Amino acid sequence: VLMWTNSSVDVDELNAQLQEKESEIMHLKQRIEDLMREDQTEKLVLEILTKNQEIHLLKLQVKNLEEDKQELEHNLALQITSEMQARKSENAESETTKLREQTQGLEQQLQALQSEKRDMEEELKVLNNHVMGSLENEDKLKAAALQLDTQSIEIAELRRTIEALRANTASTAIPVAAAAPADYAALNAQWEAIVEQKCGEIAKMWREHLEQRETEFKMTEARLREEIAAAQRAYSMQSTQEPATGQPGASAESTATSTPASISTTQSGTSSGVASKDGTPLRQRVINDDEHEANADAIIEKMQTALESQEMEIVTLKEQLAIRSAEYARLAAQYDPFKLQNTSSHSGISGGMVADARRASNAAGGNDATVVPKAKFDMALYMLHQRDMRCEEMTVELVKLLEERDTLQLKLSNTLRQVEAIKAATNYVEPPSSPVEQPALASSATIATSSTHARPAAPGNSADELNQKLSELQTVDHSKDKVIKEERDQRLRQMENIQQDVANMPPAAISELFGSDAAESGQSPSSVLINWLWGNKPDAGSSAPH
Repeated sequence: VLMWTNSSVDVDELNAQLQEKESEIMHLKQRIEDLMREDQTEKLVLEILTKNQEIHLLKLQVKNLEEDKQELEHNLALQITSEMQARKSENAESETTKLREQTQGLEQQLQALQSEKRDMEEELKVLNNHVMGSLENEDKLKAAALQLDTQSIEIAELRRTIEALRANTASTAIPVAAAAPADYAALNAQWEAIVEQKCGEIAKMWREHLEQRETEFKMTEARLREEIAAAQRAYSMQSTQEPATGQPGASAESTATSTPASISTTQSGTSSGVASKDGTPLRQRVINDDEHEANADAIIEKMQTALESQEMEIVTLKEQLAIRSAEYARLAAQYDPFKLQNTSSHSGISGGMVADARRASNAAGGNDATVVPKAKFDMALYMLHQRDMRCEEMTVELVKLLEERDTLQLKLSNTLRQVEAIKAATNYVEPPSSPVEQPALASSATIATSSTHARPAAPGNSADELNQKLSELQTVDHSKDKVIKEERDQRLRQMENIQQDVANMPPAAISELFGSDAAESGQSPSSVLINWLWGNKPDAGSSAPH
C-alpha cells in the first residue's frame, strides 16, 4: 500500500511538472510571436525613417539647386549687362540664348526633383497608414486575448466558489440543505452582475469602434470636399489664364519650360502648342470651356454619391452593432448556469442538471453515497461544457471581428482608388507651398488644360469589383481555420473520453490508481473518480479537500 501511495504521489508530481512545462512552452510561444510582431513594426519604422532621411536629402538638394540657380541668374545678369555695354553685337545674343537654355535645364532638373519629392511623400503616407492599421489590428487582438483570459479567470473563480459551497454542505448537511436556495440566489445575482458588466464592456467597445469609424468617415468627407473646392478653384484659375496663354509666343514658352511627366502629357502639350501657333478660333475655345464645366459637374456629382454611400455604410454598421449586442445578451441569458435551476426550456446537459438537482433534493436523506458523487460528476461535466461554450462564443466573436476588418480594409482601399482616379481625371494639382514652385505649377496648369480630354474611370466598374471582392471574402471563412477545428475536436474528444473512462472503469484499475481503501469501501467507479478529481477523502461523509 505504501508503494502504491508513493507511486501515485510520484505520478501526481510528474503530472504537475508536465503541466508547468507545458505552460512555460505556451508562454515562450506567445513571447516569440510578440517578438516577431515587434520586429515587423521595427522594420516598418526603420523604412519610414529612411524615407524621411531621403526626403530631407532631396529637400536639401532642391535648396542647393535653387541657390545655385539664383547665383547663376545673378552672374548671368551681370555678364549680360557688361557684354551689352561693351560689345552690343550678335555675340551677346547667342550667349543670352545659351544662358536661357542653361536656366531652362536647371528648371527642368528642379521640377524633376520636386516630382520625386512628391512621390516620396506619398510613399511615406502609405507606409504610415499601413503601420497605423497594423497597430490597430494588434490592439484589437490583444483586447480579445484579454477578454479570453478574464473569462477563464471568472470560470476558475466560479469553480472555487462551487468547491467552497460543496465543502460547507459536506460539513453541515442539514443546515446547508435549508440554506442552499439563498446561496444559489446569491450566486445567481453575482453571475447576473458579471454578465451585465461584460455586456456593458462589449457594448462600450463596439460604441468606441463605431465612433472611431464615424470620425474617420467625417475626416475623409471633409478631405474630399476640400479637394472638390481646390479642383474648382484650379479650374477657375485655368479658365482665367486661357485668354492670356492663347497667344503663340506664350504658349510656346510654357510648353517648352514644362517638365514631361509622361508620354501622354508631352503629346497633349505639343498638340496644344501647335494649335496655339496656328491660332484657335473663339468659338472652339468656348466649346472647350463648356466641356470642361460639364466634366467638373459630373465629377462633383460622383463624389457626392460616394459620400452618400459612405453615410449609408455608417447607418448599416450601427444596425449591425445593435444586432450584435442583442445576440450577445441572448447568448448570455441562454448559457447562464445559475438560471438553469428555474427554467426547463434548455436541452442537453441543462436538462440533466435540473433532473439531478430534483433527484438529489427528493433523496437527500436516503442514499447520499450514490446521489452526491453523481451530482458532482454532472456538475464537473457541466462546468467543462460551459467552458467549451464560452470558448466557442469567443471564437465566433473573433471570426466576426476578422471578417469586419477585412471588409473595412477592402472598402477603404476602394475609396482611396476612387479618389486617386478622380484626381487623375481632373488633373488636380496641390496648392503651392512656396513662391519658388509657381512657374512649375503654371506649366503643369497648361498641361492640364491641354489634356482635359481624358475621362475618369467608370464608377460602376469599381462598384462591381468591390462586390466581387466582398463575395470572394465571404467564401473564405475564418471559421474553417485548421487550428480552430483541431481545438474544437480536441475538446469534444476530451468530453467523450471522460465519459467513457468513468463508465468503463474496472475495480482493478480503481485499486491500482486510488489504492485498496477505495476498492474495500464499496464505492462505484464514478464516485471514486469524482472524489479523486475533486480532492475529497474516500471515507464516508467527509468531503473536505486534501
